[in-house]
Amino acid sequence: MKRELGLLLLLASLILSGSIDCLAQRTFQHVTDSLVTEGIIRKTGHSLYIKPIFEQYQPLITVVGDGFSVPKGELTRKRGVGIRMGYRGKRFELETGLSTIRPAVGYRYLLNGPYAYGHTTRTVSTDFYHIPLLFRYRLWQPVSKLSLRIGTGIAYNVDLDKLKLAPISNSEESSLDANGNKVVLARTRSQYERKKSFFSAEVNLSTQYQFSPHFSASLEVRRLFSPKDVVRITATQQTFDPPAFRDIEANGGANSLNLNLGIAYHFRVNNRYRLN
Repeated sequence: MKRELGLLLLLASLILSGSIDCLAQRTFQHVTDSLVTEGIIRKTGHSLYIKPIFEQYQPLITVVGDGFSVPKGELTRKRGVGIRMGYRGKRFELETGLSTIRPAVGYRYLLNGPYAYGHTTRTVSTDFYHIPLLFRYRLWQPVSKLSLRIGTGIAYNVDLDKLKLAPISNSEESSLDANGNKVVLARTRSQYERKKSFFSAEVNLSTQYQFSPHFSASLEVRRLFSPKDVVRITATQQTFDPPAFRDIEANGGANSLNLNLGIAYHFRVNNRYRLN
C-alpha cells in the first residue's frame, strides 16, 4: 500500500512539475511577445527549415515567321510541387532544393482556304530537374510575424529525358471537299532541338508569415532567366491554296514567371531577445 501511494505521489509530482513548466513557458512566451509588439525588446532568430512548395510556371516563347504567333498561355502552363530546405538568419536566408520546370516551344497559325478555316497550334514541352541556390534579404518587417523579402540566385537544370522525339518530323494538314475527297492544305517539315542541361538565374519577391516558432508560410513571385534556345523548332511549311512556302523559328527557355506557395517547418530554432 505504501509503495502504491509513493508511486502515485511521484506521478502526481511529475505531472504537476510538467504543468508548471508548460505554464511557465507559455507565460514567458506571452510576456516576450507582448514586449516585442510594444517595441521594448527586439527578437531575432536563426533556424533550419524544410519547405514543400506548390507552384505554377508559365514559360515565355518567341516565334519568328510570317503568319505565325505564340501559342495561348494555357497550353504551356505547368503546375507542380517541389521541396526546399535552407537556413534563415536575422536578415538573410540561404535556400536550395529540387523541383521541375518545363521549357516549352511552339507556334500558332491560321489556316484560311476554301475547305478549312481556323487556327492550328503545335506545342512541345519537356520537364527539367531544377536545382536552385537562392539568397534572400529581409527588406521590410512591419510586424514581428510578417516580412517582405527580395532575393536572387542561380540554378542548374538537367533534362529528365521524358520526351523522346525524332529530330526531324513531317506533318500534314488536310480537309475534305464537297465530294468527300481529301484535300491537302499544308505540309510542314520541322527540326526539333533541346539542350540536355543549362544554367538559369532568377530574381524573386516574397512575403512570409511566421505562424509559430516552428511553422511559416510564404508566397513568392519569381522571374527566371536562361538561354532563349533551351528548346527550339525550325520548320518550313508549304501551303497549296494559295501556293507558298513559309519559314518558322520558335524558341523557348526558362525565361518565365513563376508563382509558388510554401509551408515551412523550422527546426533547431534559436531565438534571441535584445533591448531596443
